Amino acid sequence: MTGEIYVTATGDALVLRDDGEAVARVRGERLGGAIHGDRVAVRITREAPVWARFRRSRPARPEAEVARVLSRGGRRLTGRLRSGPAGASFIPDDPKFPAAMPAVASSGAADGTLVVAALLPLDPTEPARAAVEVVASFPDDGTLGTEVQRILVREGLEAGFPAEAEEQAAAATAERLLATTRRDLTHLPFVTIDPEDARDHDDAVAVVPAAGAAAEAGAVDVWVAIADVGAAVPLGSPLDRAARERGLSVYLPDRVVRMLPDSISAGACSLVGGAERPALAVRVRLDESGRPVGAAELVRAAIRSRATLTYPQAAACLAGEEAGLPEDGTAALVLAARVARTLRERRLAAGALDLEQPEPVIVGDGAGGIATIRRRATTEGERESYRLIEELMLLANRSVARVLLGRGAPAIYRIHEPPDAGEVRRFAQVARHYGVAVRFAEAARAGALAPALAAMRGRPFGEALAGMLLRALAQARYAPENRGHYGLAFREYLHFTSPIRRYPDLVVHRVVGALIDGATPDELAALGEREATAEAAAIASARERRGMLVEREVADLCGAWLMCGRVGDTFEGTVSGVSAQGVYVRLCDPFVEGMLAREDLPEDEWRFHAEEARLWGASSGRSFRLGDPVRVSVLDASIARRRTYLVLAREHPRCGRTARPG
Repeated sequence: MTGEIYVTATGDALVLRDDGEAVARVRGERLGGAIHGDRVAVRITREAPVWARFRRSRPARPEAEVARVLSRGGRRLTGRLRSGPAGASFIPDDPKFPAAMPAVASSGAADGTLVVAALLPLDPTEPARAAVEVVASFPDDGTLGTEVQRILVREGLEAGFPAEAEEQAAAATAERLLATTRRDLTHLPFVTIDPEDARDHDDAVAVVPAAGAAAEAGAVDVWVAIADVGAAVPLGSPLDRAARERGLSVYLPDRVVRMLPDSISAGACSLVGGAERPALAVRVRLDESGRPVGAAELVRAAIRSRATLTYPQAAACLAGEEAGLPEDGTAALVLAARVARTLRERRLAAGALDLEQPEPVIVGDGAGGIATIRRRATTEGERESYRLIEELMLLANRSVARVLLGRGAPAIYRIHEPPDAGEVRRFAQVARHYGVAVRFAEAARAGALAPALAAMRGRPFGEALAGMLLRALAQARYAPENRGHYGLAFREYLHFTSPIRRYPDLVVHRVVGALIDGATPDELAALGEREATAEAAAIASARERRGMLVEREVADLCGAWLMCGRVGDTFEGTVSGVSAQGVYVRLCDPFVEGMLAREDLPEDEWRFHAEEARLWGASSGRSFRLGDPVRVSVLDASIARRRTYLVLAREHPRCGRTARPG
C-alpha cells in the first residue's frame, strides 16, 4: 500500500491514507530512510491478529516496512544551522525529523543561525539521504516576534500584498461603495459586538418588533448586516486573486496575516460604531417560538452601527450596568438576547452538538512578550453575549443558504459529514468509563450524540471528554454542493457572515449581490463557472487547516514562552488529556496546558489504559483520569517544542534544572 509517513513520539511511524486514516504502523528500524511527511510504498510484514480487529479501544493495524520512498521535498522546517568540517548541517526544531540533515546554505552562514529550510526533492541515487536548502535566516535575538515570524515564513504566510492589489483596495473607499444604489437602514438600531482583541468588524445586528399585525402576535424582525466586501473585490481582480490564494485571515496575538488589505478590512468595509458603511443585510422574521415566517429578505444597504461593543460591555448592557448605548440600541440588544436564547434552545432540541471549548486570550506585556494567558468568557453574562452573536450569525448563514438553494444559485457550502462509526465507537468506550452512555450505533443520525454531551456538561471531566468527541468527528469543510451540517443539525448551511476574513463568504457575497441586482438563472450559472466554486472550496479548506495549525502552534509557543519565567512555580490544574507518553494538565491561571511526562512522574510501573483514558501506577495504585485536579510545578519550558513540562508539586525540588533541549 502507499501513504504518508507520520512519525510518532516513540520514533515509530504510522502510514496515513489520503483521508488521514492510519492504516499500518512501521517500527523505527524499518523506515528504510523515510522521514516524516514522505510519500512511501510499504510492504505488510505482519497482519493484525484476528482477535485484535474487534478491539473497541483502538484500531488494530498491520505492521509494515517501507519498501521505497516515492516522494519528498517542498516542506519547510524551522531549526538551526550548524557548521562542521563536512559542511553545514540543519538541526530541526521538530523532533519528528532526523536530528541533523545536510544543508545547502549561503557561504558564510554563522554556526547556530536560526533558519527556515526546505526539504530537497528525493535523490533516487541516495533515497535514505534527506537534505535541505536554507530559504531564510533570522537574528537570534531571543524575541517572541522572531519565533512567530519563523513560523509564518515556514508556512508561506506573507504579510504584504502585491502593489496592484493594494492600489485597488485603497481605491475602494466607503464613500465610493455607498454611492451605489442601496436601501437606507441607518434608522435601525444596529450594534457591533466583538471580542476585546478584535482586529476587524464585519457584522452588526438589530432585532426589532415586526410591523403591523405581526407585532401583536409577538413576531420580530432580525436584521444581520454584513460588510459588503463583494462590492469592493471584483471577481478575477488582482485583489480577488490575492484573497483567493490566502483563503482566510490568520489571527495571532501580535499581528494578523490578512486575507484583504487593512484599507478594506479595518477601513472601508469595517462596521465600526458611528460610521455609515455599505452592507449586505439579511432580514428574517421570526414568530414568538423562533420559527421563520416567510422567506428571508436580502438587500444592499447603508447602515450606521450605534456602537462597537466588546462582549463584556454587551454583557454589562444586558445586565443594566452599561450606559454606552442609546435607548433604542439597548432595547434592541435586550430583545436580541431573548431571541438568541430561543434560537439556541430550538437548535439544541433539534440535535445540534453543544461543543463549546475553552479559548485562551493571550495578553501581551507591551514589550514584545507575554504578560499572561487567561480564559475567554469566564462569566455567564459574557457567554450569553457570545451566544447572542453566534445564534444570529447561524440564523443568517442558514437563511442565505436556503435562499440560494431555492434559486438554484451557485455557492460554496459549509458541510460537516457524519462521523466514522469506528471513531465514535472508540470514543464511546472511553466515555462509558466516565459514566456517560453514547449511542455509537446511531452516530450517523444527527442528534444521536447530543444526550451524551448534555450528560458531560458541568462535570469535572466534561470539557476534556467533549474535546475527545470533537476530535472523533469529521472535520467541517467547504464544498460546492450542499450536504448539510451534522454538528449543527442543519440540512443546509454556508458561511456568509465574515467576508473580510474568509474567502468562501466573499464568493457567497458576490452571488447574493448578483441575485439582489436581478441576475437571470443563466447569468448566475455563468457566475458560478467563473467563480470556480469547487476549486475555491478545496483551496479554502486547505488554507483553513493551515491557519488553524498555525494559530494553535503560536498559542502553544506563547504558553511555553510565558512559563519559561515561571520554572519552579506551583499551580493548580486539571487533567485535560492522558496518553502513553504522560498526562496533560490545563492550569487554571495562567490558562496554559503543560505535560507531566511519564519519565517525570514518581517512580512506579505506569500503565496506560487507552480504553479508559487513564494512566495507572501498578505499585502505588495512583491513577490520572480526565478532570482530576492536580497541583503541579513547572519543571521546564521548551520554546523549540512549544511545550511546558510539569512535575507533581511535591516533587518540586527537581524543578529548576534544564530537563529538555530548546
